[in-house]
Amino acid sequence: MAFGSFRPSADPYRPMAEINVTPLVDVTLVLLVVFIITAPLLTYAIKLDLPAAQAAPAGAPPAAIDVSIDAAGRLYWNGTALEADALEARLKQAGQ
Repeated sequence: MAFGSFRPSADPYRPMAEINVTPLVDVTLVLLVVFIITAPLLTYAIKLDLPAAQAAPAGAPPAAIDVSIDAAGRLYWNGTALEADALEARLKQAGQ
């Protein structure tokens, strides 16, 4: 905060109430010059002839499998109860 005044009768420790706009004008002019210089660079373009892609479409993702165990130790396959012996067979089947 700036202190002082141009009036000799004013209290020297009272803050100045005027806003100094000189830094604002300086920054605005610098930004204007930067934009004037960079604007022509943004419109410059190079014509490129890129090759067309020849990739096959991606297949459908595999279905998600939800294997869970409750507090009692029971196994569930997508929410359906499952015996422990059948889990290995189900995993092999889903892997193929």
